[in-house]
Amino acid sequence: MGNNVIQKGIKIELSGKDRRLIFDLNSFVELEEDYGDIQEAFNQLQKMNFKAIRKLLHAALLHENLTETEVGNLIDMSNMSTVMSKITEAFKTSLPDVHEDEVKNKQASPKNN
Repeated sequence: MGNNVIQKGIKIELSGKDRRLIFDLNSFVELEEDYGDIQEAFNQLQKMNFKAIRKLLHAALLHENLTETEVGNLIDMSNMSTVMSKITEAFKTSLPDVHEDEVKNKQASPKNN
């Protein structure tokens, strides 16, 4: 279930164009390189750190081959709240479905008798 969402990403309209926010391995590596860990990047997002907002959006749009400056041009004060919300939504959907993983783990582990 989660894998289908990861592939599709989260739709957002930026500068009159529909785009997809996708957090994949490359996105996570970029965020780790800049923030040390992904949680810190999202802590900065919650603080409305403008650099973090642009960096997270850039990471989610890596598949579009845009520079950070080009991504920054897609954000202004009128869409900032929407961008932050969509980034968070895209991040949450990129995580594996916990229930799905628990079922797989239970199936893979031998029963204790």
